[in-house]
Amino acid sequence: PDGALKALREAVLRYREYRDPGEDGVFENMDYAINYARVAGHFERYHVYRDAMRLLDSFFGEGGALLSPKNRDKRLLYERRVREVREEVASGNVSLAKLVMFTPS
Repeated sequence: PDGALKALREAVLRYREYRDPGEDGVFENMDYAINYARVAGHFERYHVYRDAMRLLDSFFGEGGALLSPKNRDKRLLYERRVREVREEVASGNVSLAKLVMFTPS
């Protein structure tokens, strides 16, 4: 799992580096970060999980597209998904079946 976690973290940071701040790409970036948190929690790598959650919190702190009224429903969906990961990790029952799958474009 450590190689997968390293690759997930790199994907989160690389995507963040290249996307336009404030644009809707923040949602896809959060998908990567949610996967990162979910895998870390599943394999009980709690220090890595905390890193992933800090990244997610920083995305919510960006504002931009997250605060746009047109994205209200999306923002609420992502808040719920992050809350679900937190609850699963707290319960010790993290499902990898909920990973967000990406298709090559």
